[in-house]
Amino acid sequence: MRRVVWSPGARSELLAIRDYVRAFNVSGARKLAERLIEAAGNLTEHADRGRIVRGSVRELVTVRPYIIRYEIADEEVRILTIRHSARHPEQEPPPSTRAS
Repeated sequence: MRRVVWSPGARSELLAIRDYVRAFNVSGARKLAERLIEAAGNLTEHADRGRIVRGSVRELVTVRPYIIRYEIADEEVRILTIRHSARHPEQEPPPSTRAS
C-alpha cells in the first residue's frame, strides 16, 4: 500500500480552504477539511482512480467542488494541490516547481 505525502503547497491550500469556510461555518469547515484529508488518504489503495491531466499528474474531484491533483511515485501518492473547481488550473505552478 502506498503512503500519502502532502506537498507544503497542498497543506497550505487545505488550511486556506478550511479558514475561508470557517468564517461562515465553523463545524462545516472542520468537516470539509476532514473529508478532503480522508479522500486523499483513500488514494493509498486506489491511486489510479483519478484521471490523467498532464504527464504523471492526476486529478480527482473528491468533495465537490474541490479537486485534488496528485502524482503516483513508487510507493507514494504525492498530493500536489487542492483547488476549488472554479479556480483555473493554469493558476497553479507546474509540478516541477513544487516541493515534496
